[in-house]
Amino acid sequence: MNPFVLENHENIVLIGMPWSGKSSIGKRLHNMTKLPLLDIDDHIEYSTKKKVSDIIQEIGEDAFLDLESEIVQSIKPQGMIISCSGSVPLRQEAMNHLRETGKSIYIDVPVSIIVARLHRMKADRIIGMNGKSPMTLEEVLAYRESFYEMSYDYRFSCTDNITADEKAIRFLDFCKMKIPDLIPKESKKEKLAA
Repeated sequence: MNPFVLENHENIVLIGMPWSGKSSIGKRLHNMTKLPLLDIDDHIEYSTKKKVSDIIQEIGEDAFLDLESEIVQSIKPQGMIISCSGSVPLRQEAMNHLRETGKSIYIDVPVSIIVARLHRMKADRIIGMNGKSPMTLEEVLAYRESFYEMSYDYRFSCTDNITADEKAIRFLDFCKMKIPDLIPKESKKEKLAA
């Protein structure tokens, strides 16, 4: 049984830098609310039967962004949590489609924390680092910032060094404040009975 429902079937769309916590917040939010979760990277891998990194290597970054956008625009989600890859906002038509279906929340983590996480993970396949005009990690993140800024309805700032569970609890509280359609099912039953 879902303890929460998105009353108007809108979605909660999570966007942000690579390693900002979109997937971990999405999974924990799913566990707390029992709302369905759609992770875009997982959906792409399921749809293509290939790992995202293999697709990028095979067809290149620009073609991957086009494919990702096509796949995102083909989904018709209702009342779910959608965890976007860090590159979804790079294609405006994909973000426009998602924003038509719900509220977009930018998980804003300071670039210094993102850089430290990416270096710790030895991540070197961030779109933009290996394309036609390769950029440094810092340049890629600065470039992407403007796309995230254009693509959100709400900003959730994560500047504290807290656990993923604490972050998810704060995020759920944030969503309850910002998204009035996200209500506990018991409240919906009380509304119907009144």
